[in-house]
Amino acid sequence: MALAGFVVAAAAVGMLATVKSTFAFAIVVGAVVALVVARDVTALPLFLVFTMFVESLSLGPALRVGRVAGALGLLVAIYYLLDRGRAGLRANALLLAIGGWGVWALLSVYWADYDGAVLTTLSSYVLGIAYTLAFALLVRRKQQLKWIYLVLAVGSLIFGAVSFAQYAGSSGGTTRSAGLQGDPNYFAVYQVIALAPTLVLAAMERRAQRRLLLYGVVGVIVLSVVSSLLPSRLFFARAGR
Repeated sequence: MALAGFVVAAAAVGMLATVKSTFAFAIVVGAVVALVVARDVTALPLFLVFTMFVESLSLGPALRVGRVAGALGLLVAIYYLLDRGRAGLRANALLLAIGGWGVWALLSVYWADYDGAVLTTLSSYVLGIAYTLAFALLVRRKQQLKWIYLVLAVGSLIFGAVSFAQYAGSSGGTTRSAGLQGDPNYFAVYQVIALAPTLVLAAMERRAQRRLLLYGVVGVIVLSVVSSLLPSRLFFARAGR
């Protein structure tokens, strides 16, 4: 029965690929992630970290990767809390302040000039809560932190390289690189966030070759941040100008 279901699912994905390859790819990746998380729920934070770099990818209107990942994180967090109670979480002033801000943002719909802005703000708030809860509940060991740092380093390296291609090939020389994040400012923020963990990994690494590689990643991060701040015409002059 399981084999028959797998064959049917594979055939459905294959047919979908001929019509909408993006959806087919997303379904396959989503299935793999779901299986990995079902096997080991502590793998979820690694997936969430990586989605930070690809938020501009979209499966359709208002269906961006970050929102899908946030929904998955929220569902896992709710299940985890229902299964294990508070799981070590304790009420504190920070949680109360965060909750109060959310209530205030929700109530602002009564006086805001643009209801759409309220909805956008609340969706970002819920997304942040989902990521925060997933990390607070699932990251409990030092080894997990090392893996998270490694994902940050790899992600910043890959999408730093993507940003270089965007920067050098931008039309008119006015483009600021954004990787696949969608916004140059957020891209720069995430690259800077990855900087400290990458330096920590380099400091902890005893093998010279790997340490040198990590310092190379640091260089990519620094240059990618520069590419997100300055228009490419400052470095790549066009002929005839």
